[in-house]
Formats: sequence, C-alpha cells, structure tokens
Amino acid sequence: MCVKTKSHRRHVIPAQKSSLRVAADYAIILIFLILGMGSLIRSMGASFLFVPGDLLDARFNNYVLEHVWQWLSGRVDALWETNFYYPYPMVFAFSDNLLGSAPFYAAVRAIGFSRESAFQFWYLFGYLLNYLSAAFVLRRLRLSPLAVGTGAFFFAFGLPMFAQEGHPQLVYRCCIPLACYFLWSFARRPRLWKTLVFLAALTWQFFFTVYMGFFLSLMAIALFCAIPFCPPSQTLSETAVLPLKDEPVLRRTMKKAVAALRFWPGRLRDAWRSASSLEKVFCLMGFLFCLALLWALFGPYLAVSKLYGFGRGRDDVANGLPRLGSYLIADRGFFGLKVLWDLPSRHEHQLFPGLGVCLLVLISLLWKNPPDRAGFRRSHLMMLGLLMLLTLSVGGKSLYFFFYDWPGFNSIRAVNRIQLALMWPLAVMAAFSIDVIRRADSGRFRFDIVLGVLVALTLAESLFYPHVVYSKIEGQERVAALRRQTEMAIEASGVADPVLVVRHKEGDTWMANAIDTMLVSQETGIPTINGYSGNGPAYPIMEWMHSCETLPGALDFYSLKAEEFTGLTDLNIRQRIIPLNYIGCVPDLIRSP
Repeated sequence: MCVKTKSHRRHVIPAQKSSLRVAADYAIILIFLILGMGSLIRSMGASFLFVPGDLLDARFNNYVLEHVWQWLSGRVDALWETNFYYPYPMVFAFSDNLLGSAPFYAAVRAIGFSRESAFQFWYLFGYLLNYLSAAFVLRRLRLSPLAVGTGAFFFAFGLPMFAQEGHPQLVYRCCIPLACYFLWSFARRPRLWKTLVFLAALTWQFFFTVYMGFFLSLMAIALFCAIPFCPPSQTLSETAVLPLKDEPVLRRTMKKAVAALRFWPGRLRDAWRSASSLEKVFCLMGFLFCLALLWALFGPYLAVSKLYGFGRGRDDVANGLPRLGSYLIADRGFFGLKVLWDLPSRHEHQLFPGLGVCLLVLISLLWKNPPDRAGFRRSHLMMLGLLMLLTLSVGGKSLYFFFYDWPGFNSIRAVNRIQLALMWPLAVMAAFSIDVIRRADSGRFRFDIVLGVLVALTLAESLFYPHVVYSKIEGQERVAALRRQTEMAIEASGVADPVLVVRHKEGDTWMANAIDTMLVSQETGIPTINGYSGNGPAYPIMEWMHSCETLPGALDFYSLKAEEFTGLTDLNIRQRIIPLNYIGCVPDLIRSP
C-alpha cells in the first residue's frame, strides 16, 4: 500500500505543480488586462455617465455605428445613403464605416441598451480585443507571462492610443498582431492555410478602419521584405547559396540578395506542395472571398472619390507626416515634451510611446546578442525602422512622397497615425527586453529592481492618464432639446416633406451643432442639410448659411449642386426647408421662391 501511495504521489504532485504554474502564468497576464480595462472603466464614472472622447468625433462614430445597426435591423433600406448632407448620394462613404466592429455595437443595441451605452461597450470591447490578440501572439512566442502582459498592455493601452481617444474609430487594431504573426509563421513553417488567415486578418482590419488597414498593408510589405534577411529557418536549398564568412564582401552581398529573392517563392512552393487538394480548393475559395469583400468595401469609396473629386493635397499630407520631434510629444503624459516648436495639428503628433517603453526598446537595441524567436524580433525591428524612415518628414522632405501618386497614399491625411500600428513592433521589442532582463543573472536583486521600475513606468503612464470624456446626459439633452424644437417648428410650418437646416447657437461650434442635427435626423427620419464627416461637398455650405441674408441664395446654390450630383430636378429643397436658430428670420419668406 505504501509503495502504491508513494508512486501515486510521484505522478500526481508534479502534475499539480504544472497546473498551478499555468494558472499563475495566466493570472499574471489577466492582471495586466484588468489594470488596463479598469483604468478605462474608471474614466467613465461609477454609473457609466461619461463617454470616451468629445462631443465631436465620438458622437460622429456613434452615429455611424447606429446607422449600421439601423440597416442591419431593417430600419433603413440603404447602407451607403444617410439623411445628412441631404440629398447628396453615398454620403456614408465620406468617412470610415466601421463595418468590421459594428456587429458588436449592434448586439448590445439589440438587447435594449441606449445608443450611448452601446457605444461605451463597443469602445471597451475594442481595447479588450487588442489586448487579447497581442497577448495571444506573444504567448505563442513562449515569452514569460510578465513579458506577455507588459507587451500586450502597451499595445492595447499605450500612450499613443490614448492620445487618439478623440478618434475612437482607430481603437480596433486587433488584426495587426495576428497578421504579422501568421506572415512570420508562414515563413517559418509554410502552410497554405496560413496565407488565408493572413489575408483574412488584413481584410477584417480594413473593415475595422481603413486607416489601420492601410497601415497594416505597409507593415506587411515591410515585414515581407525584412523576413528573408532574418530567416526563421533554412532549407538545404537555401544553405547552398548562403555566404561564407571568409568570402569577399561583394560576393557575400550577392549571395544574400539571391537567397532573399528565392526565399518567398520557395516558401510558396513548399506550402503548395504540402497542401492537400481539399486545402488548396478551400484556400483558393477563401482568397476569392476576401478579395470580393475588399472590392465590396472599396467600390463605394472609389465611386465617391470619382463623383466628388475627393483627395488630399500634398500640403495636407505633408502636415500629417511625423517629424523627429513628434516621437517626443505627449502633452497629457508624464514624461513627453509639453513644449516644442509649433506643429500643424499638434494633437495628431502625440507619438511619444512613454518613458518605460523607450527604455525597454533601448535595452533591446543595446543588449549584446538579445534572444530572438526564429527571427521574429529582428524582422519586426527592421519593419519598424523601414516604416519610420518611409514616413519621416525632415525639412519638408519625405520618402513618402515618392509613393504619393500610388493608390491610397494620397488619401491618408494623418499619416502620423501610423504610430498606432507601430505600437505592435514596439510592444514586441519591449516584451523581449523584459525577458532579457528577467533571465540575465537570475536572482540578482538589482535586476529585479530594474525590471520592476521599467514595468511600473510602462503601467503608470497609462493608468494615470487624464482621459477625455463627455457627459452622456449632456449629449442626450442636446439632442432631445433640438428634437423638441424641430418637431414644434415642423408642426407650425405645415410642410409635408421637411428638410432641416440648423444654425449653431452663440458659444457653440458648428461641428457640435451639425452632429446634434444629424442625430435628430437619424432619430426622426427627417433629412438635413447639416453634416460633419471625414469629407464633405467641395464648396462651403454651412458658412453661407449662417445668416438670414445669405440663406436663401445659399439654399438655391445648394439645390443646383444637389441636382448636379443626383440628377434629380424636383427636389424643391428651399420650399421644404425648416430653418432653426436663425434670429429674426421669417421661415415663410425663406421658403418662398
């Protein structure tokens, strides 16, 4: 009996220790997630009375999500048509459509939550997905739980992301780690299905937000170029052309170039040969499906760009390119520069990743022979360097303008938002540095102190960040008051098919007023001339509609341009107009021809 008992203990106790260790590992990773999500939830108040962002872009994105929800639930017939900038066609394609993340919002709306509450859930869920995707990839690299938690925390909750909280459409970035990982994984062990997963991640990121999809495309191209010079593994055919150390420099360089050129064709060939017939058919069908989805997404944007002549001028793009100083600015952070030379759209140049992350990246660069995972860290470092070099503006000059005429490059105004994508290679560098310090002279107290300080810095800069929020009650009351005013004016006018135009009140901004009007229009189904979006009609509309004297002429000109874009001649916008907040105006005189 004793022998059996001892034997039993020898088999059970190690298993118990192993399971406890796994549980402890995941507990550490979970703690980082709880800290990050807790800081966001705390900024919303005890009763969730505050909404992340401001009365402008946050509510505009809420409008976009609500429009998709109404389309999914059958409340509106056409996805690409909206009631603002009436009657211009395909107005929904003037900005990001958030189709990739709107189902999360729709699910909360479907169970009865309000528009603003559903937006809060949608916002938090984006951060959750970002953390989980980064943690999944870092864990797959067999990094320590502390390294996984630190890297994933920075990617999800780092300073550059919080600096853009006024643009919540940029939150969803969870496909970036996945796409980069599966591209590297394909290079390490070629399997045809990995290419499909990569393309699916890229496609979904475009559906999340076009900005991040474009930046992920650049990252994939840079990683594609970097991986052959940091090969995860070497086949026999590749080693035959690898250079020897005692060969002349020119010959070694030529052999490296040949090996790099052969790298991806060889991987694709190996993946195709190892795939079964069923896998080949499935992957080809998946490729076509992803391409069809991308065409369905970009088709309306291409049509709108052609119809309205949208595009970004070189000056607009130049203002949005990062400068060297941009990487040091964090006006709301602890250690970033608060005072620097004037920059156009300074709020877009808040690219400082935080002192803790900067120190971790510096350690990764200076450490002699830092650990790697089959070229993963080195290839991501090269990708980071290539994209920073591509987008950097020095004295008004940038390599980016060599590609300005390529599709997509001249459509991106705020190129400096690429830092939100580059947070992934920075997170990778930081995570590997944590492992370097943790494993160096293990057990020495000074290394534990250094590690604790660096992790604490990385956490503190985000956990104590002063978030921008607006009152949910204020936003709801603004819309409710304008709706009551609208309904009374329509009832008094007797107009059967009204069109709304609202002048902003003193002390308010035309943009906040435009979004108020858009939300009222969305709730009531009454079209409005007011509008706010990433693009707009190619002439000043609302500037001409700020006074009674210019309003009739502005409406006539607006009608002529609307007829030009729609091909309709019986719009009668001026006769249907309901003007609000125009002091001293007589609505009947404005509506008279």
